Amino acid sequence: MAKKDIAVYEEPSLHHPKMAAAFAGWADATHAGTSALSYLAKKLKAKEFANINAEEFYDFPANRPIVTISQGVIQQVLMPTSTFYYAKRQGHDLIFFLGDEPNLKWNRYVDSVLKFVNYWEIDRIYLLGGLYDTVTHTRETKITGATSQPHLTQVLKEHNIETLDYQGPSSIYSLILAVCKEKGMEAISLWGHVPFYIRAESNPLTCLALLNKLIGLLEIKLELADMEAMAKRFSSKLDQLLTQSPKLALYIRKLEKQYEDKGKASFKDLESADKILQEVEDFLKKERRDEGRPF
Repeated sequence: MAKKDIAVYEEPSLHHPKMAAAFAGWADATHAGTSALSYLAKKLKAKEFANINAEEFYDFPANRPIVTISQGVIQQVLMPTSTFYYAKRQGHDLIFFLGDEPNLKWNRYVDSVLKFVNYWEIDRIYLLGGLYDTVTHTRETKITGATSQPHLTQVLKEHNIETLDYQGPSSIYSLILAVCKEKGMEAISLWGHVPFYIRAESNPLTCLALLNKLIGLLEIKLELADMEAMAKRFSSKLDQLLTQSPKLALYIRKLEKQYEDKGKASFKDLESADKILQEVEDFLKKERRDEGRPF
């Protein structure tokens, strides 16, 4: 298969594949969605087999390629990508789609992706993202979902996933859901709610929660002990900061109380969080430097 926008360099024989996708960018707070999907693809030894032509959909000055130069010699330039992988599984196979959210031609991009979905006879798409919210790391990680078809909200309910209510600026995820709705295709987006005070390169807590929900939806069994250990350690480090910062501890207690009283918290009800955000960010950066850990 070779289309105008998608190059397929292997045509695997796939059995009833399902697809999971995640896009780096604005709707991927702490890389929650892309980290979860990258972890799953690596764990299942997924193999790259197709990609989308980057030249058509990315504004390189806005989404700049990453260069590596060592001792004065250029090593590589990593361009923004949209890449497909497959993993053979008993029962049904899996396709993973990992990319940077495109800057240009969203309608054409989504149209190309959904033509790819139809070609491989994928019956359902799962989308993973992350958003900042007034939640805390001291409570169970909140996962919400949105769907392309009304009957899929029952699927969310069966997996104890709250339905999402939102109105505001959107991402490529929303356009995929909307086009799937028009075409009668099944798509579910899962959103990991990230505590707004965690501005880290990675967040094992939200990543683990998304993985657990996705694995259940995909009906696969997978041991996640290494990710569970990372999440536990990450939470312990944040708890350590709470003992060192009375101001942060008080802030989190306020958030927890608002959830207990109202079922939700609001930024408007709290004092400026700028110093809190900086304190947590500095702490996590120091931990990362001292121990070479991913967060």
